[in-house]
Amino acid sequence: MAVINFNLVNVFNTLKEKGKVYTIRKRRTVHRGYVTVMFRRRKVGEAIIDEVGKVNVDEGTVNGQSLEKYLPFSGFESVKDWVDVARMLHGRSEDLYLYEVIWVEEDKRKFKLGKYEVMVYEFLKKHRGRRFTVQKLCLELGVSDVKKLLKATKSLARKGLINRVTIDTGRERVIVWVD
Repeated sequence: MAVINFNLVNVFNTLKEKGKVYTIRKRRTVHRGYVTVMFRRRKVGEAIIDEVGKVNVDEGTVNGQSLEKYLPFSGFESVKDWVDVARMLHGRSEDLYLYEVIWVEEDKRKFKLGKYEVMVYEFLKKHRGRRFTVQKLCLELGVSDVKKLLKATKSLARKGLINRVTIDTGRERVIVWVD
């Protein structure tokens, strides 16, 4: 399994406390999916990693969009601080990439859940007992692909991680978390 190492406490704490972190890395990885998470060379868990895009540190952008969008999950107070640390760690490299790293809790590791399954599971766990349309879930999670979200919820139900998924065939599709 591939490895991602965190040395900065603020970045690692963001991953653990918020469930995900955006991190700027020098090397472009071909690996997507599960990785072993290391903190200061010690294995601490697993996560799912996905590339967001190429970073322009001079402009503070990724794929032409401001890094501001990703700041709440970066571990930094400002884009300037984030970019300054990236420059310090990686030099004036032109090849810097932004990655989304989603923490996988111990109880989900055995199932090898996909990115969307982890996102849906965490969201529904946090909002137990509430009803959500798939469109509302997409909006809350920042996901545009309704089909991927539906597939993820059905998969979670099959694996027994959520007790019931109700999908209405009428005008609205509804997902329900039941304790």
